[in-house]
Amino acid sequence: MPSNLKALQLAATHNAQGLVCKDLGRFDEARAAYDRALTEIGKSPVPQRPAEAAIYHNLGGIEYARGRYAEAEWFARTGLSVRREDPESKTSEIAADAIALAAIIGARGQYREAEAMYAEALTVLEQAPADNTLEIAVALSGLATIAAARGDLEEATALLERSIRLRRDAGADRHPDFAAALNNLAVVYRRRGMHGPARALFRGALDLLRATVQSSHPRVAAIRENLERCSVYEG
Repeated sequence: MPSNLKALQLAATHNAQGLVCKDLGRFDEARAAYDRALTEIGKSPVPQRPAEAAIYHNLGGIEYARGRYAEAEWFARTGLSVRREDPESKTSEIAADAIALAAIIGARGQYREAEAMYAEALTVLEQAPADNTLEIAVALSGLATIAAARGDLEEATALLERSIRLRRDAGADRHPDFAAALNNLAVVYRRRGMHGPARALFRGALDLLRATVQSSHPRVAAIRENLERCSVYEG
């Protein structure tokens, strides 16, 4: 087997391992797997921009999940740049990378740039909504986060409810990310004083996580804490 092909196959294997570890909440292992994937990609004598961009995207995602936003932003911006440099990149792929970057810079309080990125990406993705359902849902969740940060809870509610409907329509309602979406909507409900619906969503999110990830997953503790905070209220 040519060494170039072997390196690419190893990179794909490490990247897949990283994705699984991230879903399980084993973030250190995921980061190590992505690093190994990037090392293998670097061994190729021919530029492998799509694979490189994908790994940078995933590196940004894992550092975002770990709350290391500055490092996450560097990876996400690098991945987006690599993607844009590839003449064979699809506009939907560029939009997906832009959404990932928008989530990171939004978490850093750079709302104006993040909102513009989400809007631009949605313009692209909604040209073929059936092919981009999940990415559209992710962008809507990101816009909802910005709306909530600005205090527009009604807008945040509408965006999150639409995002959740799209995830259900796409059959993605058994994935740990769906639990995060339920949690986000529950937080907005709680802020609006809708404690009963919020508790129901927190419990649904916890039930989903308990069925799909280990009890040590960081999201389990975070959502359990949210439920406990909400349960002090009646109604």
